[in-house]
Amino acid sequence: VGATGPTFVSGADEVGKILNVKVTGTKPGFVPASATSSGVGPITAAPLPDLTVGSPSVGGTTKVGETLTVTPGAWGPLPVTFSYQWLVDGAPVEGASGASFVLDGSTAGKSVSVTVRGAKPGYNSATVTSGEVGPVVKGDLTPVTPTISGTPQVGVSLTADAGSWSPAPVTLTYQWSVDGAPVEGAVQQTFTPDASHLGGLVSVSVSGSKPGYENASASTASTAPVATGILTVGSPTIGGTLGVGSPLTATPGAWGPEPVEFAYQWFSGETAIEGATQATFTPTAGDVGATISVSVTGTRAGYESATRTAEAGVVPASVMLSVSQALRGEKVTVTGAHFVPSEQIVLDLHSDPIELAKVTADDEGGFTVEITVPAAAEFGEHTVVATGESGRVGTAALAVRNPADTGTGTGNNGTGTGTAGTATDGAAGANLIAGTGGIVPIGLIVLALALLAGGVVLVRRRSAA
Repeated sequence: VGATGPTFVSGADEVGKILNVKVTGTKPGFVPASATSSGVGPITAAPLPDLTVGSPSVGGTTKVGETLTVTPGAWGPLPVTFSYQWLVDGAPVEGASGASFVLDGSTAGKSVSVTVRGAKPGYNSATVTSGEVGPVVKGDLTPVTPTISGTPQVGVSLTADAGSWSPAPVTLTYQWSVDGAPVEGAVQQTFTPDASHLGGLVSVSVSGSKPGYENASASTASTAPVATGILTVGSPTIGGTLGVGSPLTATPGAWGPEPVEFAYQWFSGETAIEGATQATFTPTAGDVGATISVSVTGTRAGYESATRTAEAGVVPASVMLSVSQALRGEKVTVTGAHFVPSEQIVLDLHSDPIELAKVTADDEGGFTVEITVPAAAEFGEHTVVATGESGRVGTAALAVRNPADTGTGTGNNGTGTGTAGTATDGAAGANLIAGTGGIVPIGLIVLALALLAGGVVLVRRRSAA
């Protein structure tokens, strides 16, 4: 294409081929005519001239993170097209084919060179390798001054913010210190001061590392002195039956962080009870009418102690009945203790209050009185309540029985129902179910059957007469 002149210079594409020329003649009024010459050849390749080769050189700082640039030197005749291949310790680096080369961590301690290839149409291409530069020294990391977030307090976690080190990624490690002394094992991003660090100044040193780079470190400023910790406080409770001679036990609840040591102080009213400093306390007669409470104090080294209080209630006076169940109209002996000496005491039947008796306490605060179960009392469970002028109160449970559900009987210390009709030592009606509903005693069934049998015999005898 384009070879239409009287002359033609063969090139590399014609090497080995036969050349001929087609001549076409034209004249106005005549038909054009063509003739083709005989061939010449085959064409042989003439030797290509060589390029004038330059001496490439590498410029830049041989340090990890820096960029090297090649200058190909003086080649000719211009223009000449160049390509490059960078070498590290003589080995080609994949993809490193530009006029510049960034030194990464893998090049540290090694030498770098570059091969330059020059090319120009009609000329032999040429390659030449530069001299080596290096060895490449380690680069420098750019650290950031870290900071600490959180409250410097025993039991409260502190967190180090290292910032963004470069060139990323950088591997970071931590070392926490208190008053300038490294804390053994405190090498995480977070740190929780314990009791041994109370009052100390906390800081953290962050160290960065990256292959091919010199290690670097940076430290925070110190915090304020570590303050005492705050305990998580539980809600104490008191278990047991409140009464004279009945043990009460305090349970502190859930405190933390464990372990927490507890101290106890029991109170009768507003007065601390001397020597009552254990988890268990048994009220005495002197505590009747007073509110019993306990203060629980939790302590742990490095933490502020805390105290919480639980109330058991008012210690009642003692009231006992000769029987636990009775019929309407039956007598019941009520015995009381731990009232104020010589005070007047009113006895009522609850829940709908029915006054049962009034009595005066003796010189020791006790009394014994016989009451009659009111005819108006409903069947079922009731409470005998003894209330003193002093405000002291005692109670006892009493079941009022339905005679339709039980037999009848009496006992020395009370009345009840039973198969034999009598009971002794307060055991009347021992095999009965009192109150609302019950099981008819086996003895009563036997007695009924015997009476029935006797009645039948009597009728027969009268009939015979």
